[in-house]
Amino acid sequence: NMRRHMSQPDERLQLLDHQVLTAYFNSTYVDNELHRNVKIKINTLIQEFILGSQIRNRPDGETLAVITSKWFSSSSVYRCYAKAVQALAERYPLELVHLGPARDDLDTGPFRRVRRMELEGLKINLDDVVDNTFQLAFYPDIGMSFESLYTSNLRLAPIQVMAYGHPASTFGSQIDYFIGGAEIELLEDAERNYTERLVVIPGNGQATIRPTHFDLEKAQQAALQRPAGVVIVNCPWSQDKTTHPLVRAVREIRDRAKARTLFRFYPNEGIMRLNYYIPYCLGMQQVIGEESIEICRLFGQQYMEGMAQGHLALDSWPFTGYNTVIDGLLLGKPAVICGARAQGAL
Repeated sequence: NMRRHMSQPDERLQLLDHQVLTAYFNSTYVDNELHRNVKIKINTLIQEFILGSQIRNRPDGETLAVITSKWFSSSSVYRCYAKAVQALAERYPLELVHLGPARDDLDTGPFRRVRRMELEGLKINLDDVVDNTFQLAFYPDIGMSFESLYTSNLRLAPIQVMAYGHPASTFGSQIDYFIGGAEIELLEDAERNYTERLVVIPGNGQATIRPTHFDLEKAQQAALQRPAGVVIVNCPWSQDKTTHPLVRAVREIRDRAKARTLFRFYPNEGIMRLNYYIPYCLGMQQVIGEESIEICRLFGQQYMEGMAQGHLALDSWPFTGYNTVIDGLLLGKPAVICGARAQGAL
C-alpha cells in the first residue's frame, strides 16, 4: 500500500506540521527507488514555505559548518563522522550548528563556535545563522530531524555537502555534493541515485570510530547465558526498516531451517512513538509466529548484551545497516544479508 501511494504522491499533500518528516525519512526504508517521488514533493513544499527567508552569508574562504542534530558520542552519525570532523579541525576553523532542542552531551571540542536552530511550531528560528561566514556547510544526517529538511533547502553556504550519515539523496534540496565511497558506489548509477553530484573517496566513504559507550567484555560474558537448544538470529533493525517483504523472508527462513530458530528483533526507541509498538508486535507475531520471535526493547549496554547471545545477525534490505553490522562484528557475530525478491527470500 505504501509503495502504491509513493508511486504518485497525491497533489493535495500539504506541509501542515513537522510530522511530514515521517514521510520523508521512512520513504527510503519502504522503497529505495520510489522515495525519490516523495522527497521531491516534500522539498518543493518546503521551498514554497520558506520563500523569502533571508540568509546573509559572507563566506570567508575557510570556515566549515557541521549542521546536525546528532553530534553526541552515542549517536550512529557521530560514530561515522567524528574522526573526519576531528581531522578537518586540524586544518580549518569549524562551527557546529546544532539542530533541535539544547543538549548537554554535545561534543563541542572541535568547534570554535556552536550555533543553534530549533523548530518553533512549523517555523525555524534562524537568528543564530542568518549572518555567517561559512564557506562550506556539511550535513551528515538530513532527514533525521525536521530542522535538517528545512535547512537543506536553504543556502547557508556557497558549497553544501552531505554524506552517509543518513545515506540517501535528498532529491531536490539545495545540497550540491554527496560524498560516497569508491568501493561501494556504482558510478554508472550516480544520476539515478542522486540529484547531488556524487564525489567518491577511497574505501567506504567514512572512517568509523569504535563505540565508547559499550562494555564489550561485559557483553561477551552475557553470551554464557544463552538458552540451549536454539539458534538465535539477531535482527537489529529499527521498526522503520522492517518491511513486509523482509518479514516474509524471515518467515521463509524459519520454515526452511532444520534447527529450532529464534529471531530476536531490536526496534529503536522510536517504537514507542505514535502507538507503533502494539501493532508492530501483533503484525510480526502474525507473520512469523509468536513462538519464533522475541521483540527486545533493549538499548545501550543491554542491547549489546542481548546481541552477544546471538549466533549470527541478519542485515536488512533495501535499507541496510551499518553501525548495527559493526556492533555484531565487534561481538564476533557474522552478518548475513536478508533480502527479498518479489515473492520470496534470497
